[in-house]
Amino acid sequence: MMIDQVLPHAVGDHGALKDQLFQHAREQGLSVEQATERFAGISAPLIDAGTFLDKLTGLWRYEFGVPFEIDGTLVWGSHMWVPVDHLHRAIVTANARLSEPERATYYARLNDPERHAVTHAEMIPGSKVRADHMRYGLTRCAMTRWASNCGLRSAMDVESADGAHSS
Repeated sequence: MMIDQVLPHAVGDHGALKDQLFQHAREQGLSVEQATERFAGISAPLIDAGTFLDKLTGLWRYEFGVPFEIDGTLVWGSHMWVPVDHLHRAIVTANARLSEPERATYYARLNDPERHAVTHAEMIPGSKVRADHMRYGLTRCAMTRWASNCGLRSAMDVESADGAHSS
């Protein structure tokens, strides 16, 4: 893993992403069959990514993605070593809120190391808003603070608690 070359002193232990995701599912009370179903759409190379225990934070992180390049210099950082819990929440959100074809498209993009960080971030708003306040398939931006400029593509339209649309 690149982390072993870049920041070896930060690594407490190593593991596999698949094992860490299944551990999170078990902690939520899912059976092996339910966990297998939850992660069925996640394929290689992502599902085969390595993980490490970050000694600085105590978090399990997975290594996936590519370093940024600025003026010919590679920039390593958190965009490459995301906490496993964040990916788990993105997968849970995608499973709960996207149709099967939408999920397949999302997972294909998530599985691309070049697009992983941006794609992963698409599920952050959905994991923070109650499902009964969201509607899908709409193209206008409505995650007011998250996508206020409407320059970001959003498949979500958020309703306020009283049912009024925000936009």
